[in-house]
Amino acid sequence: MRGYYQRITKYPTSKEARLLKPAGAVVVRFTLTRSGEVKDVVVDRSSGNQILDRAALATVKSGSPPQFPEQAWTSASEHVFTVTLEFDPNS
Repeated sequence: MRGYYQRITKYPTSKEARLLKPAGAVVVRFTLTRSGEVKDVVVDRSSGNQILDRAALATVKSGSPPQFPEQAWTSASEHVFTVTLEFDPNS
């Protein structure tokens, strides 16, 4: 999951983000169903900046992560994941 979300994370493009150029990491927790549906997306640890926190939530909500393998968590139809998304205006 971490690699998938690192690949699709984009720095926010709002005017406010361009002016303030915040940087930081946001820890996001979400539930992924076996079919690949993302649910219950929340900020687990804020970056301290609402622009980045909103961008992190949007990234996870808009993603299409791969289904988790059948052999993983065999008795569960969904699993909770936590990912850290890093935002750097210079990347």
